[in-house]
Amino acid sequence: MADDKNTSKRLLNYARTQWRMLVIALFFFVIGAAAEPILPALFKKLLDSGFQSGLQYPLWLVPIVIIGLFFLRGLFNYAGSYATNHAISQMVLRLRTDLMRAMLRADPKLFTTVGPGVAVSKIINDPQAASQLLGGAIISIVRDSATLVFLVAYLVYINWQLTLIAFISMPLLGISVKLVQKRLRRVGQAQYESQIRLASAVDDNARAWQVVRTFDAVDFELKRFIQEAVHYRRMAMKQVASSALVTPITQVVAAIGISIIITLALWQASRGEATIGEF
Repeated sequence: MADDKNTSKRLLNYARTQWRMLVIALFFFVIGAAAEPILPALFKKLLDSGFQSGLQYPLWLVPIVIIGLFFLRGLFNYAGSYATNHAISQMVLRLRTDLMRAMLRADPKLFTTVGPGVAVSKIINDPQAASQLLGGAIISIVRDSATLVFLVAYLVYINWQLTLIAFISMPLLGISVKLVQKRLRRVGQAQYESQIRLASAVDDNARAWQVVRTFDAVDFELKRFIQEAVHYRRMAMKQVASSALVTPITQVVAAIGISIIITLALWQASRGEATIGEF
């Protein structure tokens, strides 16, 4: 735990040197996320005015506006991703330089325990792997979180009842998937332990085959192997069954939420409280 904290502090020190570029990346991601609600708002306007009361604007303007919005959103996300990876690549460069400097000035005893391959991995591969992981995490967290905030705010503004129904179904979906994953871990652990015992049975008999034949224990060892192989097959099928449950469970839970949302939307529409574009 202490080593993890020290490593995190050191990486944070490298990140502080690139705070300007990271702030720029955050700015682009937020602007790109702010453009997300504009798209459904535009489609709402198109559906309500174009399909009901007729067009109130030139038809050629529709593809230009839609393509332009998608282009701007993609441009901002691209700029944010580029700025993030630019900052992280600078951090990796400094980290590699510091590691190389430390190796060149290290005590000669170090090279008796650390081989050339390990040194190459520590200086070249490890920083690169860490940078890819860190970059992907930053981009996903910042971009997706900002997008979620803006879209949820817009959904609440349009129709808070339908938005509330959607958020009620999401925890049910999460709970269902979590229960299945818990069973998958439990069954997977049992399958792994059974595989170890099965491999041990084969290894024991391969090493001590003379002893087994000397004491006429062939039938006993074969029976032990078959019992373990049957148990391993049973655990494997349980894991397959648990994995196969994920898709139908998520589909059923999602269908429950969608059916409630559509029913409520139709009820609101029949009372004149909702439009096609809003839905």
